[in-house]
Amino acid sequence: MRRKRSKVKEGIILAIQIAAVAFLFHAAVTVGLPPKSTPIEYITYTVQPGDTLWTIADNIANDTSERQIRAIQNENSLFNSVIMPGRKLSIPVRTK
Repeated sequence: MRRKRSKVKEGIILAIQIAAVAFLFHAAVTVGLPPKSTPIEYITYTVQPGDTLWTIADNIANDTSERQIRAIQNENSLFNSVIMPGRKLSIPVRTK
């Protein structure tokens, strides 16, 4: 009987862990994405010397919010804010 309870507890703990991982994965994937109802246009931009993600976001999308920076990073598979001149970036821009 005791062993059976232990197995049930292990199963419950495993289910909770799986649910937590799924939730965190979903949250990580959706961070930075604009609401689905907002039409998005993508502009290709070539990075110039001195550019940062913030200056590009400001000049192209007129939006320097953390959400916009994350959207640019996600769209271009950037793991940090380091960008090199000459690189082409796809910049998500909300259309009205």
